Amino acid sequence: MDTAIEQFMGKADLAVGSSYVLLRLEDSDGACNQAYTAMRHAAVAAILQSVKPSDETIDLSSDDTVWHAVDMVLVNGGRISKLDFQAFSDARDLSERTLADSECVDWKQARSTVRNARDFVQSISMKFNFSRVPGPPDLGRFKRWQNNLEKD
Repeated sequence: MDTAIEQFMGKADLAVGSSYVLLRLEDSDGACNQAYTAMRHAAVAAILQSVKPSDETIDLSSDDTVWHAVDMVLVNGGRISKLDFQAFSDARDLSERTLADSECVDWKQARSTVRNARDFVQSISMKFNFSRVPGPPDLGRFKRWQNNLEKD
């Protein structure tokens, strides 16, 4: 697998973990931002896997460009579902709202966004046969937090 793809998927996995930690700390805005970051990194990895080197170069530094590339390359190309794209779009909109609005995101909405990010990253990993990047050696406390959040 391409090194850039591995790095983006590694970042996606870390951002999902960070979003759970922020959610546990009741930082719903931060959790939403990290959830979107996770989805964006996974989407970039999928786009890099999907385009041929001979294709026109896509600038993936802009959120708008990534969003359009996800729609054109991944959704229209049949690589991800419209439901996955909707979750990605919703997370993007929510992340933008946290930056522009002084009111915090509702915790339950943040939890839903974090779960969607986890599912999106897992889906991308499975659909594109990306190997999972191993996490830090001791995830015991994080796993307990995650399990407690899943029960709520």
